[in-house]
Amino acid sequence: MAATSLPGSSCIAATTTIRLSLPDPNFSLSRSLISYGHVALAPNQWDPSEEPNHPDENSVFSRPLRVNSGAAVPVRLWQDIKDKSLVIEHGDAIVRKNNDPRSAPKDDDDDDDDNNN
Repeated sequence: MAATSLPGSSCIAATTTIRLSLPDPNFSLSRSLISYGHVALAPNQWDPSEEPNHPDENSVFSRPLRVNSGAAVPVRLWQDIKDKSLVIEHGDAIVRKNNDPRSAPKDDDDDDDDNNN
């Protein structure tokens, strides 16, 4: 975990960051996300760049992802222009309250029974 500041944000949080090299120098994250319409689907959020000539610079795509436990993990994705990489950053899981009906079951013993069928 590292304290990281996101592009276009003054928010600092404990996160895990993964960097993937982009083999195609012409790849554009903003073009890809917008052309497929992913940014318009809830719960996705798109914070576009304010630079019209550089649409990928400081543009951030974010959304929560549900993990096996039922918790939501905030994830952010952006293109690092200088490093020619795709950056994936995630924070700690956001655990639901026990009275929330969408919470993951507390009893893990049921998982063993499901695998034996």
